[in-house]
Amino acid sequence: MRRAIAAVAHSVGTPMNVISGRAALIAAGGTDVEKSARIIEHEIEVLAERLRRMLDFFRAQEQGLELADCSSLAVRIVELYGSVAAPLGIEIDLDVRPDVNFELRPRAFELVFGDLLELGLLIGQDGDVIRLELMPTSSNGGRVLSLLVAYERPVIALEMLSPAREPWELGEGDVNRAALVAELRGLCRENAARLELVPTDPPGSKLAIHWPTF
Repeated sequence: MRRAIAAVAHSVGTPMNVISGRAALIAAGGTDVEKSARIIEHEIEVLAERLRRMLDFFRAQEQGLELADCSSLAVRIVELYGSVAAPLGIEIDLDVRPDVNFELRPRAFELVFGDLLELGLLIGQDGDVIRLELMPTSSNGGRVLSLLVAYERPVIALEMLSPAREPWELGEGDVNRAALVAELRGLCRENAARLELVPTDPPGSKLAIHWPTF
């Protein structure tokens, strides 16, 4: 709970600081009012989106386990984010067979999948391809659902996955990425999933998430 509260405070703190700063400049009459109003409007949208994601995060933990059609969920999420990726010149390539059914919390799965794509869109550049592979595997004799995501750039640093360190300790320049990683770590922890950085050739990076059988 302590980390969840810290994540909320960090995620909303930056846009709130920008909003209050711009409002103060307008009140003092020392800035371009129209420009400040546009910045405030944008930061309010950012704040609303982060609060919505936080609500989704906590609601996902309340959802019970279901036998979900993960293939269809994955295709739907990729289609949704594809409309955002296309104008950026980023391609999303999904490799999944049509019959991957698994018992999990569907909303948590969607949030994790979306966070992984958002990381790629945040760091990616025109011409990049985000490659995803969803497949059932086995671990210690049990059935596991594995999601592997390959990026063409160093999307995440190993220290961001360390339980001993909070993701937002990496500085203001990484605030959006840190918020996504914090949410990913929390979702995996709450759903007994394992998040790991997979070795790959530079400058790319690869993440894997493994859901256990309950």
